[in-house]
Amino acid sequence: MVIANITCKIKDFDQWFLRFRRHARYRVQNGSKGVDVFFPSETEGTVSFLIKWENEKSLMEFFKSDEFRNMMEEGSAVSNPTIRLLNYAGSFDR
Repeated sequence: MVIANITCKIKDFDQWFLRFRRHARYRVQNGSKGVDVFFPSETEGTVSFLIKWENEKSLMEFFKSDEFRNMMEEGSAVSNPTIRLLNYAGSFDR
């Protein structure tokens, strides 16, 4: 499994979030194992999400897909997403 941190500039969080939620089935069919979405309170117009994926190859194919690009554009994204792959080190303080 691979985890990625994706950050993107958007016009409208509510519009983006609605569109992102509508594409859940497509993500799962292509390897998603879960997504956590965040928006910084001090940085309006930015969204970040951590996504767990089956493997790096299928994740990168997903990011290159027309479906992903369309979802981002229709969801008011105004920049290409920044994608950072992360290595899991552990969970603490639970």
